[in-house]
Amino acid sequence: MLWSGTTDLVAYLERGQARGHEPLAQIRRRIGIARNLAERADGGDGGGPDDGEPLYSVDEIRRVFARGKMRLAPEAVRYLWLLANLPDSGGLGTCRNLVVMATKVNESAAATLTEAMLRGVHRLLVSTRDYGLLQARMREQTQPAQAAAMAG
Repeated sequence: MLWSGTTDLVAYLERGQARGHEPLAQIRRRIGIARNLAERADGGDGGGPDDGEPLYSVDEIRRVFARGKMRLAPEAVRYLWLLANLPDSGGLGTCRNLVVMATKVNESAAATLTEAMLRGVHRLLVSTRDYGLLQARMREQTQPAQAAAMAG
């Protein structure tokens, strides 16, 4: 049996075990290997957050969405790259939903999706509060990279 999920599921099961009751004990007992596939992005192997490496490259993001109905402007690719690599943001699934909806909204008016179009649709898909928190996290992610680029 192979299960694929987040380490949140394992943590949930372990918390129940620590409190003295076994939720889904049969499942917990069968978990032999538990790996956090996103650990390299958040420096989970002992390093700090600055030691993490992106899960996806800009080129990979470009290739994933290359066959869409609309082309992606370079700044749109960068926005999707930031979003896909932001821990707990939904990864490529969120990016896919964003591109699909942005395409539906904008395909009759333009041939290329821009960052502004993606941001506009993103605001429609989540609450104002969640959008604001996500944008703040995205800015935090870009600040260390910008500081390193300016120093080097």
